[in-house]
Amino acid sequence: MTTGKRAPGALSRRAFLALGTAGLALRPAFAADMRVACVEWTAAATLLSLGLAPVAAGDVPDYPTWVVEPAMPRSVIDLGSRFQPNLELLVEVAPDLVVVTEGYGVDAGTIAGLAPVHTLKIIPVEGESALANAAAQARRLAERIGRPDAAGRLEADTEAAFEAARASLAPLAGAPVCVASLFEERSIRIYASGLVDEVLARIGLTNAWIGETGGWGFSYVGIERLATLPENTRLVLLDPLPDPVRLRLEASSLWANLPLVREARVLQVPPVWPFGGLDAAGRLARILSQSLGTA
Repeated sequence: MTTGKRAPGALSRRAFLALGTAGLALRPAFAADMRVACVEWTAAATLLSLGLAPVAAGDVPDYPTWVVEPAMPRSVIDLGSRFQPNLELLVEVAPDLVVVTEGYGVDAGTIAGLAPVHTLKIIPVEGESALANAAAQARRLAERIGRPDAAGRLEADTEAAFEAARASLAPLAGAPVCVASLFEERSIRIYASGLVDEVLARIGLTNAWIGETGGWGFSYVGIERLATLPENTRLVLLDPLPDPVRLRLEASSLWANLPLVREARVLQVPPVWPFGGLDAAGRLARILSQSLGTA
């Protein structure tokens, strides 16, 4: 029940916003070692891949489960939910810059009164390459944090990962692969376009899913649709696969009778954040090379 009273020491919204605005005026000009906070994982991973650790980020405890690399230092302060970060804590952290991601989590307007904001645009405009957009976003952020050369190194490392994976997977050139996530036993999220699709092409594989897709690059369909995939398709399931879902799948006759399950063409692989940038693209290439090369 709400009493209308604030807890001792709590700020009114007006005072809270005033504190944030006052802080902007006192901060020095940006430097290469600036204090940067990231609201969500794509922003944090991109920043880390440019060689700068955030001082704070959203959902820090879950980052190792879903993103893994680049590793998040233990020193990073957890801002709470990516969708509802603790703004009072953000003010206390006093970052020189806050990086948000367009269309995911809070928007720039929520933060603008508290600190300078940089927006990553991870969904490319129609007709633009997802990888080209990821590279452009890395360059923009690298310039903003005063590390322009870091973006070039990241692009070179990503290209090297593609080349190494393509060479490793040469015996499977053109093979159909379906990359997906399972969060329940009846439906599956298939990464149909965008970053995952382009990585498959760059390392010499074929995306087996040609069905409908949304703006975020995935299709959510019933698992029975897996039976329509081309013959010899390998299904790559990204971790995490929740234990309750795995147990229900093991008891499912529908799952057991899918051709790719009967023929042992299902691989469970370490996590990759499919909505990430170049860092995620390079990680996916390495994981597919390691997993499919030994399958």
